[in-house]
Formats: sequence, structure tokens, C-alpha cells
Amino acid sequence: MQSFTLNRLKHHPFPVATTLRHSLVLLYAVDARVLQPFCPPGLELELVGSFGLVAVATVHATDLRLRGTPTWMGRDFTLTGYRVVVKFRVPDGTVRRALCIIRSDTNRRLMVMGGNVFTEYNYRRAAIHTSHEGSWYKVQVGPVGGGVALQARARIDVEDVLPETSPFSSVRHARRHTGPLPWTVSHDASLDSYVAVHGHRGTWKPRLVEADVSVCTFFDRPEFVGHDVRLAAAFYVDAVDYSWDRGILLPASAASITGARSGEVHDDDV
Repeated sequence: MQSFTLNRLKHHPFPVATTLRHSLVLLYAVDARVLQPFCPPGLELELVGSFGLVAVATVHATDLRLRGTPTWMGRDFTLTGYRVVVKFRVPDGTVRRALCIIRSDTNRRLMVMGGNVFTEYNYRRAAIHTSHEGSWYKVQVGPVGGGVALQARARIDVEDVLPETSPFSSVRHARRHTGPLPWTVSHDASLDSYVAVHGHRGTWKPRLVEADVSVCTFFDRPEFVGHDVRLAAAFYVDAVDYSWDRGILLPASAASITGARSGEVHDDDV
């Protein structure tokens, strides 16, 4: 009983609200065969040709608090998340795209402690620095003791730009993946279940921007070395009101898309 109760604590028991003051997402295309082990059983990778997708996002969130409480009770955090884009079945039976958690970094001890008690997002503390310099938005992430794990900049005064390496056929095609997607999903292997969290966003006008990534050590992991990993798109948003509901615990059989018809995925507006 105690173990079950502790597990349920990690299932997003509270609705939360915040403002995404700035967010840069680097969307990578990765050989789907290499990415498949990161996709929990019963779910499917979202594919673009022969590629799966990994979103590497840095978010400066302000006034993060329990939804319904005043903003002065909130706290500011900067977070970096690594997510695989998957498809799963939501409670109404439709199939949606979602972000499946691999790892999360944050600049605040409080978020590491709280995040790892109430979610399965695998938070680690990191030194995260973001800045605006002219038309460029810059991000640097690394271990607290020193070093660089992610270093990138994006030119945010241009729009509708795709890198030459992108597998997307057009800007319109890329915009279908300009997250954060409304659903996030994590796997609770101990209960053979998924925790699905539905997010709600305010005005959403992502800019597909030019990005220069000089360091991203996540893809230095042995499973990626020697395989096709390429930047597919980068997008930037600011001043977005964002909230998410309590987590929904779904048995693996309910979340699985086994038997879904081809093309059944329902897109949310982006």
C-alpha cells in the first residue's frame, strides 16, 4: 500500500499554471530504428519518413504555481527537457501526438525535489543561462560544477526558416510539430500504466527560426553515435500563458494505439 501511494504521488496530482516567458525548442530528426528503444511499449513513434523526432526544449517559466492560486505565490524556473514525440490513445479514444519524457534539467533545487516527488520527469539540477543579444536568443546548459551540455542560439527576428538538413517537406509540415504538444505522457512500469497530462496554452504563435547549435551532448550517447541525427526545425515563443491538468492514469491497454487506423491521429491547432 505504501509503495502504491508513493507511486501515485508521482502522477501529477495537482493542476499547475505558469507563463512561458521564453522558450526555444530544437526539434531533431533521428533514425527511427535508433530511437525505438526510447518509445515505451504500446505507443508508436511519430515518423517523418524514416525519422523519429526528439524535442530539446529550454523554457523560462515564471509564476509557476498551483492553478487557481495568485501569481505572487509562484516561482520562476528555467528548465530543459528532452522528449520523444510519440502517438498514444487519449481517454476519449482518439489518437494524439504527445511528448514522452526522457530527461529534464532545471536550475532550481526546489524544482528538482518537487518535480521528482510529483512527476516521473527525471529532473536533474543544471546551470542554465539564457539571454537576448540583439536579434539572437542564446541558451547554454551544463553541469552545476562546470562544462557545457547544450549551447545554441536562435535568430528570432526571422520566421518560417527550416534548416537544410530538415526532413520536413515544408514549413506547413513542420508547424504540425511546433510543441509543446497539448499532451505529455510518461510510463509507470510498476503499474503497467501511463500517466497522461493535458496541457492548455494561451495565444500560440510559434516562430520557426534560424538556429545554430554548437553543442548538444545528449546525442553523444553511444546509441546515437554513427547514426543519422539532424536538426529538423527550431521554434521560439514568448509570453504564453500555460497550464496543465492533474495527471490521468491509463492502463497500458487503454493508451496503446494497437489497432488504430492509419491516419487516425487528430491534430490540435498550432
